[in-house]
Amino acid sequence: EMVGTKKQWRAFYPEERPVMADLIVDGAAEEEMARLYDGRYKKSSFVEGAYEVEDFFPDMGEKGRWLFCTGAPLRDHEGNITGAIETLLDITERKQTEEALIKAEKEIRGYSKKLEREVGKRTRELDRALYDTEEARDKIDGILKSFQFNYFLKVTNVAETSHHSAFGLRLQRSLCC
Repeated sequence: EMVGTKKQWRAFYPEERPVMADLIVDGAAEEEMARLYDGRYKKSSFVEGAYEVEDFFPDMGEKGRWLFCTGAPLRDHEGNITGAIETLLDITERKQTEEALIKAEKEIRGYSKKLEREVGKRTRELDRALYDTEEARDKIDGILKSFQFNYFLKVTNVAETSHHSAFGLRLQRSLCC
């Protein structure tokens, strides 16, 4: 239906406009390429006078298709443009994968930030618990030292007044030293 006609645009666009091969054959200025492809094109690094573009075509298929297009001039033996060739590569699956990866990366970053907040919160809780524990231990140590000192005095007094001073000394050593 398109061979030998000027209807090649119908496969890609809802209204008539030149495709990349048309622009190359017509020797269109780069400004025209920029206007039609809205900055999504670049000059080919492999073929002189060729262009590449990645674009989404919403009217292709059920959900649209992403295509990578390369348009290159065909030249005669004197270097004159005699035609153009445009190759198309369906990159829809790659673009969907890229979008899924970007979405997953955003989710992972969100989880990572949430995890960092939770770790920070838990670290502060543990620091507070450690501080409280050390404070309690210091109080217990103070109470035990006071208890040992008072007990030491009582045992010493018993040893001094008792007929069994050897027993008092043994008791004193085992409790305090």
